[in-house]
Amino acid sequence: LSTPTLIRLIDRMLRRGIAFEIVAAGVVIEPAPDDKLHALIRALDGHHRYLHGLKTHPETASRGRKRLLDPDDLPAIKSRLESPGATATDVAQELRVSRSTLFNFLERYDPDRVRRSKKISDGGDEDIRKQRHLA
Repeated sequence: LSTPTLIRLIDRMLRRGIAFEIVAAGVVIEPAPDDKLHALIRALDGHHRYLHGLKTHPETASRGRKRLLDPDDLPAIKSRLESPGATATDVAQELRVSRSTLFNFLERYDPDRVRRSKKISDGGDEDIRKQRHLA
């Protein structure tokens, strides 16, 4: 039984109204909120949880999932896509990502791609494409 686990168990018992006695030392910890030993146990438990939180979730750690594609690699990815005979599927396989991940990456980080898609959607060609799709 580790010390932090023992402190957590003592704190739980005290919160439920159960007194805790260490017979060998002759120490009795009462569940009353004004008991100084009870306050010490609660503070030790809170401090341990705080330290454990710092270890498992450091403030300097980046949040979220690790990026599969780095925005700094955008020029290289664009040149691969623009090379003759290259397909998005081939480039995605070379980068070891799915096609949807590649397209989401390009949509987020390639401003030229966003402008191109807006030009298409502003024109009347979109209605024709929808009609063909529904037919």
